[in-house]
Amino acid sequence: METIGKRLATARENAGYRSAREAAETLQWTYSTYASHENGARIPKIHTVRKYARAFGVNASWLMTGEPKDAKEAVPFEPRDRIGAVPVTGEVQAGHWVEEESFSFHDNSYVPMSPDPQYPPDAQMAFLVRGNSMNRVVQDGDYVIAVRTGHSRDAVENDIVVVRRRIGELAETSLKRLRFVDGAWQLFPDSTDPKFQKPVYLGSIENGDSVEIIARVIGSYRPLE
Repeated sequence: METIGKRLATARENAGYRSAREAAETLQWTYSTYASHENGARIPKIHTVRKYARAFGVNASWLMTGEPKDAKEAVPFEPRDRIGAVPVTGEVQAGHWVEEESFSFHDNSYVPMSPDPQYPPDAQMAFLVRGNSMNRVVQDGDYVIAVRTGHSRDAVENDIVVVRRRIGELAETSLKRLRFVDGAWQLFPDSTDPKFQKPVYLGSIENGDSVEIIARVIGSYRPLE
């Protein structure tokens, strides 16, 4: 008997994600939670099913029940189908550590900008900026547009990047500026706030910390108030 987990795995594979971990890390989901839904250990709540359906481009009803038979039949209209848009996949905020995905997806969770034609559209994502750790560049409430690592050139000095830090099951996603200082790659805030001045070493493992670049920022968007 086909289960929600099996349909979720099918949707994930058809969306181009080779593994549950790749999907979770790319889409800013907690891996252990997503994996438990895909392997059938836990049944996701309806709002979570809708989030998965939007991310993988399938019908939420099909994920839940297997009906309609065509996974893409009657998928709700998305704004990107008409004008082109970049999906918002999470928030970036220095010092904000979470176990579960803290960003709430909505039907209009898209930045109204066409994907940059230099990069694959499905490798581009937007992040909502929270806080002032990069306020010399972007402000609280702005969005940054980024390309997943591996789908564009490697980050170079002075690029702004999306950084994932982990301590056990906790994760922090933030923006940093990449610099080569004293013979090592370091990730700096770019802020006027004295609280956000200390760099992080790329690839370091300190006190259980793992640090990696997950995307390179290629632009920003500021909604009109």
